[in-house]
Parts: sequence; structure tokens; C-alpha cells
Amino acid sequence: MRSQSMQEQELLLAQVEALAETRVEAAERAAFRGFLRQYYEMSSLDALRMRAPDELCEIGFHHWQLARQRDRGQLLLRLSPPSGDDARGFARLDTVVEDMPFLVDSVCMAVRAAGSSIDWTVHPVLGMRRSAEGRLQQAQPVAAGEAGAESLIHLEFEALRDAASYAALEADVHQVVSDLGTVVVDYPAMRARLRELADALQSPPPGVEADDCAEARAFLQWLDDGHFTFLGVAETVAGSAAGRSFFELQPEASLGLSRSGARFADPDQLIAPREE
Repeated sequence: MRSQSMQEQELLLAQVEALAETRVEAAERAAFRGFLRQYYEMSSLDALRMRAPDELCEIGFHHWQLARQRDRGQLLLRLSPPSGDDARGFARLDTVVEDMPFLVDSVCMAVRAAGSSIDWTVHPVLGMRRSAEGRLQQAQPVAAGEAGAESLIHLEFEALRDAASYAALEADVHQVVSDLGTVVVDYPAMRARLRELADALQSPPPGVEADDCAEARAFLQWLDDGHFTFLGVAETVAGSAAGRSFFELQPEASLGLSRSGARFADPDQLIAPREE
């Protein structure tokens, strides 16, 4: 027997689907209703209760419109200041992009860093079946992280100060998602590099104490055992000239946010000046 909360949620979603009949032309109603169902399927009843059925339908409709055309690898982003007919006075941010770890947390952090507080959010991860041209054909259930999964984030948050603040937030979200994509792609290679270094320490180099190598190796293994999030790897080689020692960057070995062209391609940004 279904619980009362499940019945209430099903009734609420049925109300939202019914409202879809008035939002789109007859030829698109089935596709939009299917999208709406998947859009809110994993939302909690408490979250859905915070918005009226007509608001839920409107939110889903605008996100559906945004998601209808997208190329692989493209970030779709819409950032809207509060509208005149919004009684709550919240700004809104919608995204559509490949699903990846830490995505929601990263986007939320960008909003908070802009000086705002988030009031409400919905985050469906959907299998978006698209044509070769990127046209949305069907939204279907999919597990987070599964190939082809797309992440749709809708945030409602306190209004920012001015137009410049919205422009800065939009740029920040683009940068955050780009950085995150770089990190996710290189993450396996970064962990593999760490393990190579740990394995190399099994044989102490000349002049190095075995106990020191064992301690360093244990530390690297501890980092790899879920205690560290790898954002970038930069490799340097020690050298000397004119009686002075220096470290020389090996750009071809850099990964993640330290790879060539990424945000921290120059590792000197992350360590003390060489004079120190």
C-alpha cells in the first residue's frame, strides 16, 4: 500500500502535468509532459510543496525550452534577475550540461561567493536523447554519472546588487564548469601519476634513507585513499646554474587545472615566491 506522502506527491505531479496542456501546442504536449514527469521525479515532497503547481509547471517549461537544443560539451546557462511578476523576488539560474561530480556544489558555491543565499533548488539528472544536430527528442531516467546523462540545475536565490554582479556571476559559473570538466577528465590520470610516484619510492634513491621513502610513500597512499580531491598536477625538475638551484616546470606532464592553458598552468601561483 502506498504511503500518504507518496500519494500526495503523485497528486501534485499530476496537477503539474495537467497544467502542461495549456503551455505548449498539441503536437508537443506528450513530449513536454514526459519531460515534466522526469524533471520532478526525484524531488522530495517537501521541496515540491515549497512551490505552487503553476510555478512548478512554469519552472519546468522554461528549463525545457533551454534544454531543447544543445551540442555535446556545451554549457547552456540562463541567469535571470527577479521579474516584476515574481512575488518572492528571487533571481534564477538554469543550467544544462554533462553530469559530473561536484557540479551542484560548485555552482552553488559560485552563487554564494557572489554574496547571495539560495532559497530553492531542483536538480534532475536525465538521459537526454538527442538527434545528431543536438535537438532534444526524449528525456528519460538515467543514473547519475551514467554515459549520456545531463545535469539540469535550477536555483532560486536572493537578488544581486546590480547588472554587473549578474554578469560577473555568469562568467564565474562558466569558469567553474569549465574547470570542473578539466578536472573530471584528468582525474584518473592524476591518481595514476600519484600511484607511480608511490611505487617508485619502494626503491630509495641513492643517498636517501629508506625510512624517509617509506614515510613519503605512506603519505601518498593516504592521499589516494579518498583523503584528497585532485584538482591539478604540476611536475618540476630540480636543476642548478651559476651556483643557484631552481625548479624547471615540465609542461607536458601537467594535468587538471595545471595543464597548459588551464587556470593554474603556472604553478608559481600556488607556492611561495622562489626568493622565499
